[in-house]
Amino acid sequence: MDTKTLQDAVVKLRSMIDDLQSVGYQVYLRCHFTGLGQVEMKKALPRIRGYCDLVSVEAISREIAAFSSRDRRVDIVTMQPLISPKLYKGDIEYILRYGKFVEVIASSLLAEDAQVLAKNISSIRSLLSNFSRKKVPVLISSGDKGLKDPRSLIAFAELVLNLDGMFVATSISKMIEQRLNENVEKRLGIRPVEGLRVEGKAG
Repeated sequence: MDTKTLQDAVVKLRSMIDDLQSVGYQVYLRCHFTGLGQVEMKKALPRIRGYCDLVSVEAISREIAAFSSRDRRVDIVTMQPLISPKLYKGDIEYILRYGKFVEVIASSLLAEDAQVLAKNISSIRSLLSNFSRKKVPVLISSGDKGLKDPRSLIAFAELVLNLDGMFVATSISKMIEQRLNENVEKRLGIRPVEGLRVEGKAG
């Protein structure tokens, strides 16, 4: 992977997002990693993190699941049915400590074959077991072919994935909004280090 080419592409996207925000659009730049190894991500993250409002990583292996749970530069750990490994206790502790989110993309569960659909749902339910009790923030995203209405996504989380609907609702609204605001302030230099906020910096 050419990290310089990747950085150049992200810089262009950042400029486009900034232009849209300047005329009143509420849009953000999310940088999503899939199919990369830990070594590649370690090279890419320093080059692009400063331009992204959110960074997410698909947990396609135990190594990547552990890395994305522990690395502060990653905001969202995305789980894939029948692919992602179960998160260990240590992974969950880091996710909670750093205010990260675990994401499920609703459309990734869909399948025309009823048996495959059932396996996908069972796989994700197993991965997310006890998440509600442990208060792990879970994002339910629609994906390109999934449910679009937030209320439908919350109902899906509650009825199909056996999650706490109210907590999921908070995760996909207030909690992710807070994370976005913090990341934007870091990107703009308002939060140069963890726990320090420079008033008036944005102006």
